[in-house]
Amino acid sequence: MNKIEKTSSTTKENKTSPTDVILTETVSVTYIFRIVSTKSLTLPYAVEIDGKVRDDFKSKPALLKTLSGKIDIRNLKPNQSIRLFLNSDADPRNRNKPVYQITTSTKNIVVEINEKLGKHSGDEKLIKDNKKSSETVDVYTALLTGDIWMKISHKYSISDVNGILANEPDKTIKQTVSKIYSGLDEPNLLICHSAGEINIIFQDSDNCVKNISDEYNLLKEGLTRVHPAGYAALFIAAREAKVQRLVLTSTWRPLLGSIAHRAGLGLDVSYIDSELLNRQELRKKSAVDTNAVSEREKILFADLEKLKSNKESLGKSLEKANKDALLEKEDSSALMNSRTNTRKIKEEYDHNEIQLKKAEIEWLTERDKNESSIVRRFREALASNKYVGQLFDPWFMDVSTQDSSPAIPNLQKNENEKLHAHHLHITAHEPKIL
Repeated sequence: MNKIEKTSSTTKENKTSPTDVILTETVSVTYIFRIVSTKSLTLPYAVEIDGKVRDDFKSKPALLKTLSGKIDIRNLKPNQSIRLFLNSDADPRNRNKPVYQITTSTKNIVVEINEKLGKHSGDEKLIKDNKKSSETVDVYTALLTGDIWMKISHKYSISDVNGILANEPDKTIKQTVSKIYSGLDEPNLLICHSAGEINIIFQDSDNCVKNISDEYNLLKEGLTRVHPAGYAALFIAAREAKVQRLVLTSTWRPLLGSIAHRAGLGLDVSYIDSELLNRQELRKKSAVDTNAVSEREKILFADLEKLKSNKESLGKSLEKANKDALLEKEDSSALMNSRTNTRKIKEEYDHNEIQLKKAEIEWLTERDKNESSIVRRFREALASNKYVGQLFDPWFMDVSTQDSSPAIPNLQKNENEKLHAHHLHITAHEPKIL
C-alpha cells in the first residue's frame, strides 16, 4: 500500500515549494529450511528477484547454515517474483533450475521448506498454511525431496569439462573425464597411460536408490552430477601413485551427510588396489580385521588414550588445588599442606606429560609401519593436487589441503573422524560453490 506525504524542496531561486513523495511500504520473504537427513547442513544459495540475480550473488553463492540460519530477503515491493538457486545450481556458471518461486503481496511471507526422505515428487510447489498465517504474515510450506535435490544438483556436460579443466595440461586426463559425461555403458572406466592401466569401479549409493524416483540411473544421473575436478584429482593421483584399481563407493548422493556429496564435490574410495581402507578396529572390537591395524597398535593406542584421560583429570585437580591454596591464610599449616598437595599434583601432571609424548610417538610409529605404501603414495598425491580442497581418510584428516596447516591423525573420536574411519574422501576445490 502506498502513502503520500507532503514535504518541501528548495528550487534554484531558493524558493520553497511543496513536493509529493511516494513512500512505499516494503515487505519481506523469509525461507527456512528444515533438514532431517543430517543435523547441520551448509547450503549454497543465490536469490533472484524479478528474473535478476542480486548483485551480492553474482560471483559466487552465499552459504546458509540450515540448523540456525534463514534466507531473509527484505525491502521488497508487492508483486515481485522471488526464486532461489540452490546447491551446485547456485554456481554462477549454472543457475538453470530456479526453485521455490513466490510472488510478494502486501504481507510478509515465510516459506518453510521441509526435507523428506523416501521417493516423492520433484514438485517444489508452495502450499499456503492457513493455520500458521496471520493478518501480517502469510506462511507457505514446500518439500525438499530426493528428486528436488537431483534437480538443484547441476548435471555436468563435456562443455563443462572443457571449461573447468581448461588449464589442465594433460589431454589424456581431460579425455578420460569427458567419457563419464558422454555416458558410460557400464559402471567402470579403464584409464590407459604410459606406465600401465587403472581400473575405476563405480558403486551405486543406496541413498540415491531409496530417495529418488525410478528415473534415477547411476551412469546417467549420478556420475554426471559430480564436479569434473573431483574425477580429475583421483585419476591424476592414481597415475602418480602407480595405482591399478580404485573402487568408488559414493559419488553424488542427495540425502546423506554433508553438502559435499550433495553438491557433487565429494568422492569416496573404499579400495586402492587390493587394500581395504578401514581402521575401525582401532576402537571397535567388532569391526572388520585388516592389516592396517596391528594388535600392538591397539594396545599402544589404548595406553595413549588412558594417558590423555589422566592429563585431563590431573589438569582439573591442579586447577582446583591452586584455587584452594589462594583461600588459605598466610603462614598457616593449612596453606603449607595445600602447597605440598599442589606440588605433588604438578609432579604427577609433568610425569604424565612426558609419558604422553612418548606414547604418542610409539603409537604413530606403529600406525605408520602398518600403512600400505600404495595408500600413502595415493594420499600424498591427492594432498598436493590443485583440484582437491579436503582430504579425509582412516589415517589423517585435512580440512583444507589448500593451506599450509598439516593434516591431523584420525583418532575416530568425533563424528567426522568416525565417518571416515572406513574410506577415503576428497572434496573437490570449487570456490564458486563452497
